[in-house]
Amino acid sequence: MSAKYYKEKHLQATRYKIENVIRQQDFLLRHRWKVIAAGIVFSFWAPTYGVGHSFSNKESILQKTEYSYLKLVMLCATIYMIF
Repeated sequence: MSAKYYKEKHLQATRYKIENVIRQQDFLLRHRWKVIAAGIVFSFWAPTYGVGHSFSNKESILQKTEYSYLKLVMLCATIYMIF
């Protein structure tokens, strides 16, 4: 096998890497409806999620704070949009 063969293989591998980067670019924009749906589910689920090690001691953020459910949903949606 000659050096030319290895150079062609290396060039082909580099082309595949470039194509892969182009395909993965703008992932969030191409899947924006999935990202939005995940944000909606997260926003409504997060305030009711209980944090604790055993089933009897789980208290949700809603139970621990004085905020209403709607305010916590808005807070979680804001945090999701920031990240």
